[in-house]
Amino acid sequence: MIVLWIVLAIIAFLALLILFGSASIRIVCKEKLRVVASVCGIRFTLISDKEPKKKPPKDFERCRDPEKALRKELKRQRKLAEKAERKRLRAEKKAAKRKKQHETDQTGQKLPTPNLKENLEMILALLKKLYSLTAGRLHIRVRKMQIEVGSDDAASTAILYGVILQSASYVLNFIETCFNHIDRRDGEMQITPNYTSGHCSADIDIACSIKLRRAIRLAVGMLLSYNKEKAIARKKAAIRQKNKSGSAAQ
Repeated sequence: MIVLWIVLAIIAFLALLILFGSASIRIVCKEKLRVVASVCGIRFTLISDKEPKKKPPKDFERCRDPEKALRKELKRQRKLAEKAERKRLRAEKKAAKRKKQHETDQTGQKLPTPNLKENLEMILALLKKLYSLTAGRLHIRVRKMQIEVGSDDAASTAILYGVILQSASYVLNFIETCFNHIDRRDGEMQITPNYTSGHCSADIDIACSIKLRRAIRLAVGMLLSYNKEKAIARKKAAIRQKNKSGSAAQ
């Protein structure tokens, strides 16, 4: 009976997390890009802007038996290399198997490959589906957007400044029109030209958040849409190849 109550409590806790929890992604770009995801308050660094720490080389001179320590280290490095090679081979086999499954139907015949036009139509349909699933449900907050535009030539700087200013304006207007209002505070959003500098610099901080139940629904919906649009693209490719072979026979 106690085990049953524990299982019910865990299920109720997970249900509360799905119903009232939230997921977010924060994108920060200064000198380097940093992307942090958060699910129910638990943070995960997807892309880090920190340099990987390098382990200091081992000092074999202080060992009592340097040769033994060196042999041990070489053996460890060899095992790591063999493990990495086995992992790579397994990944290649799985990738080849998945590719073969995707490229052949149930009868083993090779499926037609969509061309560029058909792939672009599929991507456009997926973007429309993504917008329909996220509009009004995804909250986008532009915390900071400070961009300094510079180049080696003053005329190039002016042209580049105009392009970046217009692009940023389009992005912000799209967010306000389709998602939510953006609070513009003094100093947080500004794009300025710098005719004395030879490079561009940016300080951008954008956060996107969505309810966890909606994020799960979004993921499932996009997966189903991808499979549907992929099948449509392959069907178009099959019709195209059939028409091409028929015209060639004539």
